[in-house]
Amino acid sequence: MLVPPTTSVPHIRSGRLRAVGFTGPKRWPLLKDVPTVAESGIPGFDVSGSWHAWFAPAGTPPAIVKRLYAATRHALGVPKVQEFLRASGYDPDGRSPSETSAFMAAEAQRYAQVVRAAGVKPQ
Repeated sequence: MLVPPTTSVPHIRSGRLRAVGFTGPKRWPLLKDVPTVAESGIPGFDVSGSWHAWFAPAGTPPAIVKRLYAATRHALGVPKVQEFLRASGYDPDGRSPSETSAFMAAEAQRYAQVVRAAGVKPQ
């Protein structure tokens, strides 16, 4: 079963759950002893799980977007914020708006291929 770090880490640390692999592209800092699925024999496996992003309405002036992004980057640079997010199972990276757009487009394309390969039809 694929379980998000936010719910599994307490159980892994208590010994009630054994992690056999991390689905991201690199080992997760809070579970350094758990190999990635790719390291365990499935090269290229990368299902990083959920991600979160902040969005502004279409047409928001670029100056406002830039200001919001700067505030977000500042907040993500605060050690207590980083500590809280990482302890909660997140790996904050503070991508720029253009990096986030590119990431979302790549994810949509990747999962569209998965849906096509699986033969999933709209219902």
